[in-house]
Amino acid sequence: MTQNNHSDYLEIIGIVAVVASLVFVGYEIRQNTIVARASAYQAIGIATASAFDTRAHDRSFLEADRKSPEDMDETDWRQYATKMTVFARLGETVLLQVEQGLLPPDAMTRLGFSGWSRTFSSSKTACIWPLIRPGVSDSFREFVEEYKNGDEIDCTSFALPAYIF
Repeated sequence: MTQNNHSDYLEIIGIVAVVASLVFVGYEIRQNTIVARASAYQAIGIATASAFDTRAHDRSFLEADRKSPEDMDETDWRQYATKMTVFARLGETVLLQVEQGLLPPDAMTRLGFSGWSRTFSSSKTACIWPLIRPGVSDSFREFVEEYKNGDEIDCTSFALPAYIF
């Protein structure tokens, strides 16, 4: 074997090794992404289940939730806004993970948080949104308010608290 052939042979082996290394690194990155995505789904699922569980076992909240807005007192509104803040923070977490590319774009729907797009279709959620709004990120505010139908709901006759926290 001549020096040139030997050199060409080593160069080809080097190129194959580099390509194999890049394929392996790509595979590892893909596997890590799958694990991270699965962990994110699991964490959000557990947190959401826990939030629903506390909601289901809170008799006073369930009673307040069933009341019409006109029949709610300030404590009912405060409790409703506080509980909905929990779900807003969970939705915000999902949206953040979508924005960072950890979760796919349909994660808000898949994990049950697309309902925030209907915030202004109910007087209860529309009236508590100004109480929740200061405690969430700009991107979550934009997500919620993007779907605002433009018809403002008059909340002035309700016994809303000035703040929740």
